[in-house]
Amino acid sequence: MLHCISVALLFLGLCGSFIARAEPLDFVQLAEQKKLSESAAWLKILHFQGSESFVDDARYFLAPTGKTDPAAELAATIESLLAGGDVFCQFPFRRQWLAEQLPGFAEALPVQICQDYQQWREHISAHSVTLVLAASYLNSPSSMYGHTFLRFDRKDSESDLNAYAVSFGALVTDGGGLLFAYNGIFGGYPGRFNDSPYHEKIKEYSRLDNRDLWEYKLNLSPDETDRLVAHLWELNDINFDYYFIDENCSFRLLELIEVARPSLDLSSQFSLSAIPIDTIRVVADAEAVAAIKYRPSNQKKLQHKIQQLADDDQLLAWRLAEQELRWQDLSFDASDGQRAYQVAELAYHYLRYKNNRKARRQQDADVSFELLRAMNQWAAFRVDSQPEQPIRPEQGHESRSLTGYLGYHELYRREFFELEWKASYHDLLDNPAGYPESISLNLGQAKLRVYDNAKLDLRELNILEVSSLSPSSRFFNGNSWRSRAGFERLSFQPSKSQIAASDKSPEPGDTPIWFAEGAYGKTYPLLGLNAYILLNGRVEFNRKMQQEAALGLGVQAGVFMQSDSGSWFAESRFYQFIADDQRVEGALGWHLPLSRNNGLRVQAKYYDFDEQYRDYTEAQLAWRWHYR
Repeated sequence: MLHCISVALLFLGLCGSFIARAEPLDFVQLAEQKKLSESAAWLKILHFQGSESFVDDARYFLAPTGKTDPAAELAATIESLLAGGDVFCQFPFRRQWLAEQLPGFAEALPVQICQDYQQWREHISAHSVTLVLAASYLNSPSSMYGHTFLRFDRKDSESDLNAYAVSFGALVTDGGGLLFAYNGIFGGYPGRFNDSPYHEKIKEYSRLDNRDLWEYKLNLSPDETDRLVAHLWELNDINFDYYFIDENCSFRLLELIEVARPSLDLSSQFSLSAIPIDTIRVVADAEAVAAIKYRPSNQKKLQHKIQQLADDDQLLAWRLAEQELRWQDLSFDASDGQRAYQVAELAYHYLRYKNNRKARRQQDADVSFELLRAMNQWAAFRVDSQPEQPIRPEQGHESRSLTGYLGYHELYRREFFELEWKASYHDLLDNPAGYPESISLNLGQAKLRVYDNAKLDLRELNILEVSSLSPSSRFFNGNSWRSRAGFERLSFQPSKSQIAASDKSPEPGDTPIWFAEGAYGKTYPLLGLNAYILLNGRVEFNRKMQQEAALGLGVQAGVFMQSDSGSWFAESRFYQFIADDQRVEGALGWHLPLSRNNGLRVQAKYYDFDEQYRDYTEAQLAWRWHYR
């Protein structure tokens, strides 16, 4: 027995001697033997995909070739950590990971206290992680498809408002506009992670922008959460090139989640684009979501309160908030207690809503105080009621689509087949479940058409199409707008009067047209539908017009209805171009959803070109399939 103990002590002594004598080269060789530089975990720490890292900041790499050589970066990391200094505290997760992979590495590290890192960890105090989706916001190009960020939840905290949020975004230093769009699309801005209190995010998204928030609590363990937090420190002030379409806020968060749980393969599924809702779907499909919470925007809450009241009481509340009435001008008895409370409550919240972005006025403060006193007076009749949770965004149809059309062209008197591919992501006819109401947002859309005589051409190419047609009401006085740019072919055949004058009978032909257009106006609810009227502006290059490059002004009007059981629209557009060219376009569309990602669609278009060319109609029957 004593002999065995002596042997054991001798063995431990030898091991201790090895640890004490271990040189950086020993650990580098051990790492090479274990092929750590090729491991998925190390490549995720370096944000490697393909042949190089996504990180575009030399400060993140310790080897001169670290961006493209993970083995060199691993060797440099081992040597630098063992040498101590700033690197020791700059890369706590690399240090932690290497200690897990290399026996004796932790004991060989110098003793060093990282005070700033420890203070930051205590500040974040993360126990679990929630992935938050802010709904689409068309008024900001960088948030048109929504925005995602992480929330670090504290242990035993009674409120989410105490949590910290971490997001990735472009570091914008110019004034925006077209330069902002160009730099955002082509990587002209650096992107960085930043943190802020979660209650500030709620104020920004839910109260000011009126965007719903969806909170997806991840099922990361405390150890996995700790890995994520440690790695996030390593990315402090580190630059990545920012691209709106692919290397954006949502893509970078997937990489963080992969570092926390290396067995997940999330980011590699987004080689072309990373739409926020698609990244949520991938995380959910990987079974990394433990719970989901809906946080309606201020506008949704206000809409819900409006719907609880009869029209006369809605008007009373509106007049109180607009200060056409004072509360003391009204009288309620005990039998009207609930009604009194709801009128005062709606007026109070509407007053706050309409002054969200305004400086505080004493007059408004006085009215708010009156309404709060009224609510307190009738508080016994308060009824807590929250907006119903809609279909979750990740349950909506997928973002890309393929559509096959069978159609008939009146001028050609021929049937045709048309194939449409769309990169993203939702139009007014698509199944609205899971998507914001009254919007259309399509980026990258192409249509190929072939007639029964085998003639194939590019019929349409939409670079961008955006419509925001939210209806105005007594309480919400928003504007509607549209924008579209791209290429299309229209068919032209001289009218009968033109043929008679020239004594010729030419065949109809298609003409390519490049265009950019915008429209601005209003949408109102009408008999259960939404009706809009917008003023148009359009620039197009069209060889069939008297002036090939022409500016046109006009008006468009239409109605639409969106429903889970089917959507339809009807609209007409009039353009008056310079040099007297005129055009009227009409369109009808109906979409019947057959499943989450499939639908049957019927469309008809009508074109009327003043007296020069014949008017014509196209009719189409289509099958639409959404996919990721």
